[in-house]
Amino acid sequence: MAEGKRPTNLLSFYRGFAIVQKRFFLNRLPLEKTESWIIGFLFLFLAIKPDPATALSPPETEQPREMYTFKAAHLPPTNLSSSLNLGAAANPNGDRLGATNFYFTWNNKPWLPFVAEFQYARTPSYEWEFSLKKIKAAGVNVVSTYCSWIHHEEIEGEWNWKERRNLRKFIELCGENNLFVYLRIGPSSHQEGRNGGLPNWVLRKFHPQMPNPAFLELVRQWYAQISLQAHGLLFSQGGPIIGIEVDNKFFNNSKDFSKLKQLAIQEGLDVPYYSVVARNRTQTPQGLLPLWRFHLSPSQDAYEAESPVSSDRAVIYPLALNLMDAKRPGPPFLRGLPLAAMGTGNAGQTTYKKRLAIEKAEIDALAVTLLGRGANMLGSSPFHGGSHPPGRTSPMHEAGYPKISYDSQAPLSEFGQPRPWYHSLRNFAAFSTNFGSYLAPAFPFPVADRAIQDAAHLQCAVRASSQGAFLFFHRHLPSGVETAPENSRIQFDIAFPTRRVQFSTPQIGNGAAGIWPLNLDLQGILLAWATVQPLYLIENGDSLYCFLKEIPGIAPAIALFAQTVAWANSPSGISIHKIKNSRFLLTHPQPGMDVALTAINKSGRQVRFVVLSTAQAEQSWQAQVWDRERILISNADFLTWSKTEVRAFRAGAPRVTLSVFPSEGINLPYEKRPEGIFRNCSLQRPPLPVSHSILTLTPNRWSVHAQIPDKCADILLRIAYVGNAASLSIRGNTVADNFYNGKVWEVSLRRFLSEPLELHIAPLKHGASIQFSQRPQIAGPEKQILKYVEALPVYEFCFR
Repeated sequence: MAEGKRPTNLLSFYRGFAIVQKRFFLNRLPLEKTESWIIGFLFLFLAIKPDPATALSPPETEQPREMYTFKAAHLPPTNLSSSLNLGAAANPNGDRLGATNFYFTWNNKPWLPFVAEFQYARTPSYEWEFSLKKIKAAGVNVVSTYCSWIHHEEIEGEWNWKERRNLRKFIELCGENNLFVYLRIGPSSHQEGRNGGLPNWVLRKFHPQMPNPAFLELVRQWYAQISLQAHGLLFSQGGPIIGIEVDNKFFNNSKDFSKLKQLAIQEGLDVPYYSVVARNRTQTPQGLLPLWRFHLSPSQDAYEAESPVSSDRAVIYPLALNLMDAKRPGPPFLRGLPLAAMGTGNAGQTTYKKRLAIEKAEIDALAVTLLGRGANMLGSSPFHGGSHPPGRTSPMHEAGYPKISYDSQAPLSEFGQPRPWYHSLRNFAAFSTNFGSYLAPAFPFPVADRAIQDAAHLQCAVRASSQGAFLFFHRHLPSGVETAPENSRIQFDIAFPTRRVQFSTPQIGNGAAGIWPLNLDLQGILLAWATVQPLYLIENGDSLYCFLKEIPGIAPAIALFAQTVAWANSPSGISIHKIKNSRFLLTHPQPGMDVALTAINKSGRQVRFVVLSTAQAEQSWQAQVWDRERILISNADFLTWSKTEVRAFRAGAPRVTLSVFPSEGINLPYEKRPEGIFRNCSLQRPPLPVSHSILTLTPNRWSVHAQIPDKCADILLRIAYVGNAASLSIRGNTVADNFYNGKVWEVSLRRFLSEPLELHIAPLKHGASIQFSQRPQIAGPEKQILKYVEALPVYEFCFR
């Protein structure tokens, strides 16, 4: 059989073999069960011989190879005591949070938190609950948020905890949506805010990098105010607050961090985890967890424009075990601390000098990199963009950044609109949640040959434990670096403590990123390897359903260790291979919404594998709805749900589809014919006409007016332009702004009701000292163009 063709379907043989085995061996011979299966597999061995043309690795003379070898035969302990000094770690229900030297724990079991940063004061309070539901729907289980001192005591002695500054209400809403809370209380919070979050009057009195008792007394008063807002909401009190981060910018001495922690505890902020932003120049003091930040941009300096902004960013984070540079003390888990990457650069704020334009491939590569390096807490900073609140005495933005916008190209924009990486990050969150018990204790191993850990080679690493392993890879090439020829193959060789896994794949192209399972124990069935990314594990009836995701450009394949399988079937056929001393059942499934492979172990337990296409996976959601856990697939922009209903939202399209598994127990308008294991339904709305007008006032100013029709969830205003910056104002007051980076600017009109807006575009001057990912061409001395403005109705649908 030529390579690339599907193996012969063995369904009829397996059925016949099972009947023969039962009738003539199990029922008629006085053999033990183990002995009968030995005879059965001997029958299988004699009946079918491997087809050499379908071998996993073609002869060496056929194609050149890249070889990646991993030595994971010696697994270091990852369940030792942590050097963290935990605070109050048990709640009234008896649930307990903890940590080992390598991972976090929930009730003494491995737990991998997926964190989303959402800054409450930068979003109107009436949008909080809706935004939190979108965050929860992404698979997030922890929300981190900054408490910026300047937002609450802009004028000395005048405290403001109302409306968008109502911290207590925000925490309560997080708890109601089953989200833990990690408070980042400063005193400095930075986050591109004025003075790093410190009030003007504080800086007039003190230099915060040289703390003295008088300054620390002001910090104590600030912490006391936060404690009042958080009273009764700490984890030990049955609330959602599980962590406190102290300071984010100004302090440099480890003794200062310890003082801040003691001040927080003194004022009643007693929580399981205490942390500080990790720094090159500072050793994290005992008892504090370093939170590592990994940014896509080489430099975050708002005024520095020397280092270019390019598509090379993700390459500066190779998948190697040495996470730090020579000046750092080594991976944190070697010092008894889990690796927490809570402030990762999954978002990037544009500055006046640097117009970062993020692409989905970069986000995927960075997520793979951090998980592959050993991160056991992963988060996006921010996950939900925001808008600076108005100040009474001064603007709230940092110089060099937009006056209003803190969009930061987050997975959810400052108006809550999802970006493409919202969907791929949701897949990574699903992996972390469903396979976290496998991943959290898995230790990272780099490629054995360090000579190939350069940008021209595949970036890859393995994380392995006694329960299973995962291969993390990406090929995000810098410009000018040539990849291996397309007709070459990649060979992987991974040595585990009790077995060895070897397989090859066609060349992995530029832009690919993913996670592959290895040596994974699923209900006693050993998954040897697969070229598809794990997503969900869900029980239904007597079967465990394992959902996997196709990686673009890579043919799906699943291989099981034959000795752990009693019976198997695949619509795509199954072939048998022998490599060294191991035998594999191999299938090349077609992606779709049906079962691609069914395997039964020797105890009769079934595992059913479903391989979703990339598009289906990134339109999939794991929801606790209609009395059980279900997998939903929808063409909606995003979904939210409660116990009894699912709401779908879609911009510009009056029809939405929803596919449900398991589909039983719900009275939905299903179509007659199922699609694989899913049942489909759809809802149609009458088209909503949106009337909008654009009136030119001057060559760079326009009046924009759009009327929001009834039964419309929102109007999405999409502004395509070329220029230096753009802003929207109402009666002379700027309400939204944008630094041009080549992307279409999207604005929600829900916040601005139906008031007329004035659009202003500042021209981009020829030769301006600004770095772009793709610099626009300017023919004359300056350029500003309004390409188009469109207003899309956002339709809301309810399935109940």
